[in-house]
Amino acid sequence: MDRRLLAFPELERNHSLAKNSREGADTGAIMDPRRSPKENTVPQAMADKLSEQALATAAQIKEMLQDMKNTQNWPRHYQQLEIYMDLSPATFIRHKAFAKITKILRQNSIPYRWGYPVKLIIQRNGTPTLSTVTEAKKALARWDLTTIDDQALPPRRQTPLHTQRKVKKNGKKCDVLFIIYRSLPHQL
Repeated sequence: MDRRLLAFPELERNHSLAKNSREGADTGAIMDPRRSPKENTVPQAMADKLSEQALATAAQIKEMLQDMKNTQNWPRHYQQLEIYMDLSPATFIRHKAFAKITKILRQNSIPYRWGYPVKLIIQRNGTPTLSTVTEAKKALARWDLTTIDDQALPPRRQTPLHTQRKVKKNGKKCDVLFIIYRSLPHQL
């Protein structure tokens, strides 16, 4: 079995059926047309091309994630940009509570990653796992890392997100525009 086909289960099935029919593994299936294996619907050249594209896409994603970690190479006006995974709103809010902590870690070049559901895993002095912001502040104090005052952070600008929904009012359907505010860095 070609390892490149493992990413595509339908190709793996077709490949194994074609291989079994060539080897004559089940003679009853060859004699009875209802039990005969299906033909390989994807040519090998196309299977190779699809697997190469999947590998190239995985490599591009890996490269993009590596580039996102190193913000010093970005243009100056993008260096304040923060990238978060697409998570549920509750998890996203809990991640944002750690924003000051993660900024200090990035400034001091200390690697960290997110654990499940919301845990900050810092790779320093035995890799502690921190579940709350107070634990993280205590750990930073133990390590003598500088803290950021609230005044040192730039003010955040509120930008509206617009959503429109149909709502019944007095028995009639009417359009209502909901405005949801999210916080963005002031420099953007």
